[in-house]
Amino acid sequence: MQTKHHLLGDKTSIRLVKLPRGGYTLVEILVVVGIIAFMIALVGSSTGVIGKTQGLTAVTEITALCDLARSRSMDGEGPVMVAFATSGDFVTGEPYRSAILCAEDTSTEAPDDYMAIAEWFYLPTGYVFSNIAAATSTAGGNVLTAPNSIRRVKLPGSDETVELPCLGFGSLGEVVFPEPDTTSQDTLLIAIAEGTASSNGPVSQRGGAHQPGECRWVAVRRNSGTPMILP
Repeated sequence: MQTKHHLLGDKTSIRLVKLPRGGYTLVEILVVVGIIAFMIALVGSSTGVIGKTQGLTAVTEITALCDLARSRSMDGEGPVMVAFATSGDFVTGEPYRSAILCAEDTSTEAPDDYMAIAEWFYLPTGYVFSNIAAATSTAGGNVLTAPNSIRRVKLPGSDETVELPCLGFGSLGEVVFPEPDTTSQDTLLIAIAEGTASSNGPVSQRGGAHQPGECRWVAVRRNSGTPMILP
């Protein structure tokens, strides 16, 4: 007589075999894509922050340079002015990217001759002084193109004088030049934007002239001479 054990036979062990997959699941692909998108967004936002920081640095530094010129004028050294390089013929000065403090040249009898009293100041790489006009004429006039802004300046490393657009301050801190005329505004503007300099002047990153909205602006009122960063 067969026992129950013999009727059922030996117990068979069952093993789960993991078969090789043919690829990633949709969920896994979506997770990877999400991580990549997050990293791209993170890098992009970091780059934007860097650009904004450099732009803020540029306007802050040129504001400080104007404040220094104004302060030295009020201390009896004046008129002290900020001269802006507008071509590549100057010793170490980069066109539309550099500026320098100047005061009256006491070695000459010419009343309108000035000489550098400091080293060149440079905007951060990739930024230039733009000669673009403001969106509205009531906002003020760009100092690079303002009437009566040109002065003869003797630069470091050279005995020759060159003509540069300048912003000068008097003993009371007021703007003394460019001198006002019938076409002058009460406010002088310094425009800074991303771009490069060419033989024809500053060029925007996209090519061609800057647009007012691409610039950061520093305003200097004639009566007070106090520079102010515009929002």
